[in-house]
Amino acid sequence: MSPRWQTAAILALPVILANCASVVPRYDVPIDPNTGSPTVSSIVRRLKCELANLVAPGAPHEFELLTGQYEVGVQLDLTVNDTGGLAPSVSYVSGPFSFGLGAKFEQSREQFFSQKLFFSLLDLRDEIDDNEAAFRAGNSSVRLTDCDGYADTNLAGNLGIKQAVDMALGSNYLRTTATLSDQGAFGGYINFLVTKNLNSVGPMWTLTHFTGPGGLGSLSEVNTDKLTFAFAVPDVPLTAEQLAKRERARKQGRQRPVTSVQQRRSANVKAEQLLQQLQINQISNRLNTIRALQ
Repeated sequence: MSPRWQTAAILALPVILANCASVVPRYDVPIDPNTGSPTVSSIVRRLKCELANLVAPGAPHEFELLTGQYEVGVQLDLTVNDTGGLAPSVSYVSGPFSFGLGAKFEQSREQFFSQKLFFSLLDLRDEIDDNEAAFRAGNSSVRLTDCDGYADTNLAGNLGIKQAVDMALGSNYLRTTATLSDQGAFGGYINFLVTKNLNSVGPMWTLTHFTGPGGLGSLSEVNTDKLTFAFAVPDVPLTAEQLAKRERARKQGRQRPVTSVQQRRSANVKAEQLLQQLQINQISNRLNTIRALQ
């Protein structure tokens, strides 16, 4: 290979890399066959199913969660970062002398998606009761509390929300009344990091005047899927009698009492505030880790 052709090949590498970087990186979620677009529906189904199981009949904390009228705020964050690098190296040998020629080109692209979701555990209990009646009547083939079959992404598997609820409601200091400023709000997050990389040593060849290239390129894709959740109660939780009244209304086929918009909004605001605090805490932890490495 002549020096002119070798130089031309090296100069063409940024163009090749630029063409690769023009492709939008894909999130670590499935593609909807109807739209051809990424979808988070399986994550939402799994999340809804885990929350529903918290208030299913006979669940360990069914009474506390329903009388507390818990509202659950959830923030879903998906990040994908694609990085590509080309680092060709050429050695030109002429007599007793050797000349090195090298270049390095790197490009990266990051895409981010965020969505907030809010769930009412009282509404989910009503959905469970209606779904169970439809299932027994043969009008539905799937139970709302059956969480199998959703694990097509990391965040559609076991999210560990039940463990967080067990920890919170098992403490002696959580209160679902207005005696505490935060009214016993609690939350947490689950974070999946998937790293895919390819390091290519590239072809090695030896000619009369040139030896190279060595390590030619590297490609990596990092998917970060995060789910942050917060549980909060309104200013005035239900009494045991009010909860029993809802159950009687359901059995008699009457309309169940509806939580006031003001009550629901107050709980959602508290859940959102806790979500923000959890996000700030995560950022602070990352900064402290970076400083410790410096």
